[in-house]
Amino acid sequence: MAEKKYPRYFDEQELEAFINEFAHEGDRASAILGAAYLDALLEQLISSFLVDDQDAIGELLGVGGSYAPLSTFSARITAAYCLGLIDSIQYRDLKTIKRIRNFFAHGLQGLSFQDERIVREFKKLKTHLMAHIPKDIRAKFFLTVMILSTDLQIQAREALKERRSRPSYYGFM
Repeated sequence: MAEKKYPRYFDEQELEAFINEFAHEGDRASAILGAAYLDALLEQLISSFLVDDQDAIGELLGVGGSYAPLSTFSARITAAYCLGLIDSIQYRDLKTIKRIRNFFAHGLQGLSFQDERIVREFKKLKTHLMAHIPKDIRAKFFLTVMILSTDLQIQAREALKERRSRPSYYGFM
C-alpha cells in the first residue's frame, strides 16, 4: 500500500469524476458522496496547517481506516473550526451536511431530498444563499457542497502559508 502524503490535493481528473458521479447519482448516494468529499477536503485543510510530519499527521487523521482522534467527519469539522481554519457559517453548514448524510446513511429505505427531516435540516444551510439561485433542494445541496469544496481547497492552500513548525525548545542539548 502506498504511503499517504499530507496534504493531498485532488487533481482535475479526480474532481471531474467526483462531480460527474455526485451530480448523476440518486439522492442517497449524492448526500453520502458530497459529505465524503467535504470530509476529504477537511483532512486536506487540517493537514496543510499542521507540522510537516507525515507519520504524526497520519496518526492524528487516521491512516488506513485506523481510529485516530481526527478520523471522523465530525471531529474534523470541529477541529477545523477550533483551529480557525473555517468560519462559523462553514462550521454550521458542515455540521448540517453531516446530519443530512447521517439521515441518508442510516435510513433503510425511501429517503429523498423531499423528506421532511431533510427539508428541515436543509433550511439551516446558508452557503448556497450566496448564489441566489432558486432551485430544488437537491440542486441547492449540490451547490452548497461545491461552494464549500471550493472554499476548503482555497483555505487549504492558504493554510500552507501558516503551516505550524516544530519548536526547538531543547537547543541546549
